[in-house]
Amino acid sequence: MHNHNIDITKNIRTIEILKSNLLSEVAFLYEIMAHAKIADEEKEETISNIIALSYILAHKLSINHNTLEKKVNAKLTKGGDQ
Repeated sequence: MHNHNIDITKNIRTIEILKSNLLSEVAFLYEIMAHAKIADEEKEETISNIIALSYILAHKLSINHNTLEKKVNAKLTKGGDQ
């Protein structure tokens, strides 16, 4: 039983770190978008980090990647209109 509590605590800590990293990447994206001369490669890298962190966070929250991809594709099909 003690190991189960450690696993839950570790998972919660990991989720909090992922959330923090995701927020940092979004903040960095805002920062680099404010500068006109930032290379597209840096913007692409930051956006890909945001997407990757989102998938990792979804996995930690027990969200199925196939379900997530279907929802993302549905939003993309709508053209981003929410």
